[in-house]
Amino acid sequence: MALSPFAARQPPIRHRMCTEATPAPELDTEAAPSWEALQQLVLDTPTGARLTHEGEQRARGQGPPHTAAELRLFDAEDVSQVRLTLYRDASAWCPYCQKVWLLLEEKRVPYKVVTMPLNAYGYKPAWWTRRVDGGKLPAAEIDGELHLESLAIMETIDELFSPDGAAGAWEGASPPTRPGAPLRMVPPAGSAAAERAAAMMRLEAELQRDWFSLVFYPSEGEALSAVRARLLATLRRADAALAATPGPWLLGGEGPALVDVHWVARDGNQPQTQP
Repeated sequence: MALSPFAARQPPIRHRMCTEATPAPELDTEAAPSWEALQQLVLDTPTGARLTHEGEQRARGQGPPHTAAELRLFDAEDVSQVRLTLYRDASAWCPYCQKVWLLLEEKRVPYKVVTMPLNAYGYKPAWWTRRVDGGKLPAAEIDGELHLESLAIMETIDELFSPDGAAGAWEGASPPTRPGAPLRMVPPAGSAAAERAAAMMRLEAELQRDWFSLVFYPSEGEALSAVRARLLATLRRADAALAATPGPWLLGGEGPALVDVHWVARDGNQPQTQP
């Protein structure tokens, strides 16, 4: 097909990028502030001063919890009184590690921290894979004995670090002897609180199952509708269970029980799995 007269008269297109090189601008390196000067400008702000103070507290094992903390002393005088070392993921998002971490903070148990990458982010050190089959995390070393599996670790910590006479974190338990005192977080076997905790653990497992079925095993048509309906039904049961006790805690006590920590760490991570 012939070109129109107008098209034939158009001059050829010249690309300046291909024919002419634009010289790079000259930078005055003497006028630019140094990295040290920029850092000092940040540290001189109120936020910088606060972060510096918190960093100094972390180095002493004190201050608010932080992913970079390697030591948490609470009421211990020094590191010689620390009986527990927590081995967790360096990225600080593993929900199984978070459960143990939250429980230690809530009970104010002094502990040291050793971090290492999850398998998705790198290789664990050989000394760890030789010690633990598959390099599993989390783990807790208590008085020289290594404990694995997050729920088992949490139950062991609650048993070993709850003082005699500690109040329980469930409805009907004796009130704490002093405000803010750490609570016993696992109810006695055979009690009504233990039965409710077990029921809530089963419900959480069902919620995880139904959520994963929707997110990781997508389907279409009637199958998709059935998966959605099952998840919604489980969510309604969870909502009713959460409303069944007074206050914010699953067992109706003065503070969180082990089952609360389990729910927060596991189900608090679910939105991160959305496609």
